[in-house]
Amino acid sequence: MDCALEIFTDTYPKKFLHQLISSQLDLDRLDYLKRDSFFTGVSEGAIGIERILKTMRVHQNNIVIEQKGIYAVENYIIARRLMYMQVYLHKTVISADKLLRSIFKRVRFLRDAGEKVFCASPALQFFVENRPSARKGISSTLIDNFVLIDDSDVLISIKYWQNHKDPILADLAGRFLNRNLFRTTFFKSKPNEQTITSFKKATKKALKKAGLPDDDESLSYYLMVDYNYSEAYKYENESIWILNQEQTAIEFSKAADTKNIIALTKPVVKHYIAHLKEMETP
Repeated sequence: MDCALEIFTDTYPKKFLHQLISSQLDLDRLDYLKRDSFFTGVSEGAIGIERILKTMRVHQNNIVIEQKGIYAVENYIIARRLMYMQVYLHKTVISADKLLRSIFKRVRFLRDAGEKVFCASPALQFFVENRPSARKGISSTLIDNFVLIDDSDVLISIKYWQNHKDPILADLAGRFLNRNLFRTTFFKSKPNEQTITSFKKATKKALKKAGLPDDDESLSYYLMVDYNYSEAYKYENESIWILNQEQTAIEFSKAADTKNIIALTKPVVKHYIAHLKEMETP
């Protein structure tokens, strides 16, 4: 157990073992890209895991890839970019995530106000009531409750909440269950105050029409201004190294003979506003 903890915290002398579980080319990333590609039907996430593993070596206590595996690694990095754009940061995923966050934000608001809100499991109730976080410290109680939560706890709770006396919680829960999600509107740059004000007015109008509260507190559950950030390859801090024929490790973007990789090292930032579908878009 102590050895495993040292590997996870990167204090074990053999550094390459930590790189296998946490790096730009760790086994978790190789696994979830192919798995998510299969279950979502997005073929761009298919990568040559076997080729990468066959060309993976340990050089001076670090994980490196033999030069003959460079194209498999290039395909892996491109697949990461495509999967983030088409799956992980897809507009529907973003809207569902924001709606779910609004639901739990309202639940906590009601709990703080002294309202009783049903939770399908003691574990979920623990997180709603205590609001633990890694920054506050990770305790054995937190871990025990965390591993007990699954999708069923959340879905059953939301089914109850759609009939709650609070109109906002009931509406948000109903939207989630009936897949009446928010709409995600993307912008080329950060939306200015005039644009945000226009969206606020349109949202308040839609809430009032639906018979829901339209004050600023209520508005915050139906209108979110945010952005997403993705990097396919972080070459500055956690580089992938290629072992050339002279047995010298070269950073991947310098070893690759295409300019595609240089482009993929640049982060992609997308600003957006998540809002009601039924509102009149400004």
